[in-house]
Amino acid sequence: SMKTTAPTGMTSASTASVGSRTRCTAGSGVNARASAGRATRRVSATTTPGGLTVGITYDGAADAPTNAGSYAVTGTVNSVNYQGTTNGTLSIAKGGQTITFPAIADQVTTNTVALGATASSGLAVGYAVVSGPATLDGSLLSFSGAGQVLVAAVQSGNANWNPATGVTNSFSVTKATATVSLQDLVQVYDG
Repeated sequence: SMKTTAPTGMTSASTASVGSRTRCTAGSGVNARASAGRATRRVSATTTPGGLTVGITYDGAADAPTNAGSYAVTGTVNSVNYQGTTNGTLSIAKGGQTITFPAIADQVTTNTVALGATASSGLAVGYAVVSGPATLDGSLLSFSGAGQVLVAAVQSGNANWNPATGVTNSFSVTKATATVSLQDLVQVYDG
């Protein structure tokens, strides 16, 4: 058996004879499992004898899927001398993702921190104050007092990506330093 690639939706492959009929047999590609991402996911087919063209459809369409999910796959021999069809299911699993959340240095109460976590999937990251004197406005973190702050970065996934494991940063917030200047230290007694 041999496997070569042909135009979109077509695979040049081989078939196996069964009695007076020829049956297209799909190789390991017909019941395939792949990770989600942006790439097109194509299955392959093998046939005996070699050199036959196999048309492959995904849920009845020639275009291969790019999203996570299950797709009915049909491979059909396209030949004057041979016939054959087989069916299978292409399963594209949701992809895994991770969050990178750089450490946050200790802060003072008057600071505002722009949080900069990223998800390996490219999806937007959300934030939550787990504990401490801090409030969020989108990705801007500000402080309402001194204390230990824990802030979490989260990404809940979507149709193609599994949720990422959250990442929590911890840091201390201290009161800002104020300058005190005393005035009127020299006065004259006037009775």
